[in-house]
Amino acid sequence: QGIEVRKMAKDGTMRGGARVGSGRKSKALTEKIDSGLAATVIDLPEPEDITGEDVPPLPVPTGLEWRMTEEYGWVFFATWDNLDDYENKDSFDVTVYNKNGEYVTNNIWTKEDIVENGHGGIRIRSEFFAPEGEAYRFTVQAMTSRPNEYKSSPMPDPVPEEYFSPWMYY
Repeated sequence: QGIEVRKMAKDGTMRGGARVGSGRKSKALTEKIDSGLAATVIDLPEPEDITGEDVPPLPVPTGLEWRMTEEYGWVFFATWDNLDDYENKDSFDVTVYNKNGEYVTNNIWTKEDIVENGHGGIRIRSEFFAPEGEAYRFTVQAMTSRPNEYKSSPMPDPVPEEYFSPWMYY
């Protein structure tokens, strides 16, 4: 007598009822305006002109080194010596290669994250390294947060030897 009976599945979820996406579809904004209905039009600001072609690149990260700490087992950091040349919102893409030149992993952090959490560099998790006896090195590309002032540092393909860190033997 006026009681709705719904089935409950063994996992405790209720079954039945309207499905997601069922029902009347909303009208397009142009149809609402044409039919005289109230419609909300969002006035977006004009995008900033990005002129990145005429600007200098960010400095290339220099003095690349591995830093290792023994906190909760070995922790590895890709570091470089000119981190102070960048703004907090600039990002860095560290790419790690093995001794055969094969890609192992990459990690992207902002300068702000590096200063707050990274022991002066970007953490590379040890699970990406093979068992002992393997050698690794990395490259760093600086990516700009200020496209009208700087463009990202160059990363040629293929990567020349001077863009690599020294080898780290694991």
